[in-house]
Amino acid sequence: MNIKKTLIFLIFISSTCIAQTDAVKIYQEMFKDYKSKHLRPWYPTTLPDFKLSASDFSRWAVLNKPNKLGPYSSASCFEIILLFAVKTGVVDQSWVNRQYIFINDKIKKKKFGKVVYWTQAWLSVLAGRIKNRIRYIRARRQKRPDDIDWGIARDESNSVGVRIFPKTGDIIFFNPINKKTNRHFDHVALATGRKLTRRQLTGNLRDDNINLEAEILSFYGRGAKKDTLVERDTIEHMLDKHSMIHREPIEGPDRQVFFAPPPWSR
Repeated sequence: MNIKKTLIFLIFISSTCIAQTDAVKIYQEMFKDYKSKHLRPWYPTTLPDFKLSASDFSRWAVLNKPNKLGPYSSASCFEIILLFAVKTGVVDQSWVNRQYIFINDKIKKKKFGKVVYWTQAWLSVLAGRIKNRIRYIRARRQKRPDDIDWGIARDESNSVGVRIFPKTGDIIFFNPINKKTNRHFDHVALATGRKLTRRQLTGNLRDDNINLEAEILSFYGRGAKKDTLVERDTIEHMLDKHSMIHREPIEGPDRQVFFAPPPWSR
């Protein structure tokens, strides 16, 4: 390998390490928030129209004025990740503002379904191209005596294929629109990079202690403007327990879940 190629290789390795550090820094900031049990209002993902009471974060991002986000600034599930990216200095207000401008330009000519196009455009920012998005295969469902027998044959494992786990700082997307594969989301979380069993998560001896699940940090709202915590969870537990994500077996397989490296590590 000549000197020029060696230098290019070293620059590539160096930039990759910096990017990975940025992803870890944001995870660490979010984990500190989880440990401190910090409450802030949760808002659903909406267009940044102030008449619709958009979150503090989106108003801050759109106005792009030299003011600071407060410790209790409201945000949506994906805005909270951007908020921590700002807090750690990985991105700044002007970067976030440019994303909002880019997305508004994408949807301003749309007459109907703007919120759907809004989330799809944000997906293009947060996850990048479809080739970056890795389908997550959940752990085998655990069986309990009180499980309902739907009387139909179904795949209990729901784990066809090789299981690939997200890395620390990867963004997790819960996607309810299976007809538009990997092109929508209705909840976003951050991967911790850890794998654990359901029992390790819950401490319940009845829970599975064999199959590994992907741990996440999640800002999951239970209603607009309600104070919410960053929570430690797993992808599988969210799929099984939370009403807005849960799907019973009779309705088909789990909602699709995929993950991707964040924009600051690509």
